[in-house]
Amino acid sequence: MRAGRALLAAVKRWFVWRSVRNIAVGFLLTHMAFGAVGAGQGVTIRIQSTFSEINLARFQLVKEAFEAKHPHIKLELAEQPSDTETASWTDITLVAIVAGTAPDVFQTWGPFHVDWAERGLLLELNRYIERDFTAAEIADYFPPTWLGGELCCGENRGLRFAVPRYVNVGVTWYNIDHFNEVGLVTPDVLYRQGAWTWEALREAARRLTVRSDDQVRRWGVIDRMLLDTRWAGLVHAAGGSVSSWPYEPLQMTVDTPEVQAAWEFQRDLRHVDQSMPATPRVHSLDLFINEQASMALGDGTAALGNAFTTRIAGAFNWNIVPDPAGPSGKHVSWTAADSWSINAFTPHPDEAWEVVKFLTRPEGAALWNFGSERIEGPARYSLAEAYAERLPAPLHAWAHFDAATHAVLMPDQYLPGAAQLRQLFYEALDRSVVDNRVAIEVTLAEIQPVAQALLEEGLRIQAELRQTGR
Repeated sequence: MRAGRALLAAVKRWFVWRSVRNIAVGFLLTHMAFGAVGAGQGVTIRIQSTFSEINLARFQLVKEAFEAKHPHIKLELAEQPSDTETASWTDITLVAIVAGTAPDVFQTWGPFHVDWAERGLLLELNRYIERDFTAAEIADYFPPTWLGGELCCGENRGLRFAVPRYVNVGVTWYNIDHFNEVGLVTPDVLYRQGAWTWEALREAARRLTVRSDDQVRRWGVIDRMLLDTRWAGLVHAAGGSVSSWPYEPLQMTVDTPEVQAAWEFQRDLRHVDQSMPATPRVHSLDLFINEQASMALGDGTAALGNAFTTRIAGAFNWNIVPDPAGPSGKHVSWTAADSWSINAFTPHPDEAWEVVKFLTRPEGAALWNFGSERIEGPARYSLAEAYAERLPAPLHAWAHFDAATHAVLMPDQYLPGAAQLRQLFYEALDRSVVDNRVAIEVTLAEIQPVAQALLEEGLRIQAELRQTGR
């Protein structure tokens, strides 16, 4: 196993860090020699995805509609590789890109797609966007979701390597029957009154928690905010930020009162109010689905129109609402950067762009987002009505779109060194929030210089990759 990991690491270092320039030159020569192929002859574009029934259904709808408009371009679905004992699917795909055997179009998200873009493995899309997308069309995407497809900093700041595929965003799930049982006003009413706040959630969670014989029979709230860096939404709701982005020079801002307030909110639900399970760091949504929890700080896409909705299937009345407002008075949630990207070394970049353009414009996006039993939240405002029509009544589509409009991109979706930063935060959260062993302010002071060092190392590696790619 160690040998396998070492071999993979060596391949990644040698072929990616040292040979991107040579590969790019080779493919450039290929394009020069065979550039006429495509317009008059058939071209096949392969889209990488898992071979689930859901994705097979989506792909078939997209294939039929796209090929009817572009008869000289055929679409194939290429199976996403599986993780092995020695390598993740992203590592396997990275090596395939370098070897010239990878598909043309990928489903991507942070943090790995930022790393690939910096290495020159994803096609730069700026010229296509400038040519084909109007300002009004760009404004149709949720702003933080659109930003997730650009490099955030350094010499390549603003380089676009992805276009949004769908939007996932944090929302609060709540069991209406439980609220009625204890005589509480539901969160949607509080939201319209301007009274849905951190304190309102804490008070509701305390009252909704049920104990008997010194055992908790029902938790007031469960939490998925400590997954990835979703808790950054809480920091913004407190009036702060995890980093100085989008301003330069890029700095980490972890040891601030706003980050402390966000972490204390999470800690107090677990250890002061005891209305939330202390462990694990990320709770299973099964607790909400099985009515063992009355609220969940969960996912919008997970709540709406997929297997979770099917599993509840009318067993109880429930809905969603934007996450509560923090000390700043703002309702701020997290969002990710789930996107479509193109292999930088595809022999057919123009045709691959036609595919991505179709997949991200309303017709194609609707086919992919809504083309199976598991619908996804579209990344465009113009698809909001169509999305709402497909949701089981009476779930609040407006809550999903309101949250997406006011969300912030998770830091691990754009920061250099994101994977290392995320692990640093996980360990710190375990100490001071989950286990409550070390004071939060002490932990934040300790990890601030480490986080800054990891960020600077990420920036240094980015600069090295740019130099070796020239």
